[in-house]
Amino acid sequence: GRRCARHRGQGSVDVRNPKCIHPLCGKSPSYGLPGSLAPVACRDHKAQQHVDVRHKRCSHAEGCAKQAIFSFPGSPSVRFCLAHRVPGMVNAHSKLCEHGGCQQRPLWGGAEEGAARFC
Repeated sequence: GRRCARHRGQGSVDVRNPKCIHPLCGKSPSYGLPGSLAPVACRDHKAQQHVDVRHKRCSHAEGCAKQAIFSFPGSPSVRFCLAHRVPGMVNAHSKLCEHGGCQQRPLWGGAEEGAARFC
């Protein structure tokens, strides 16, 4: 892209972020053919043979098809699902309470912030 959304020309389309293959859908795709790296459809418009190709799967040795969301603190990548997490791992996809060491999900924050920061 050479222009931002505010300055794009009339009729311009977002070529960096693909959209679902359904002609009336503007959602981001996560599903594609097994073995493919290219997602083509959103959850609502995926075909029966489509699988989630956007999100990393659990790395459990016996195989697991669930999405990996747990990692060790400070690790750049997720490795396991809830069922196969290792002690000491944290949920890397959900924001946690900002009070030192708290592992709860936040519900409260200032109105001016627009985001929950504390449980």
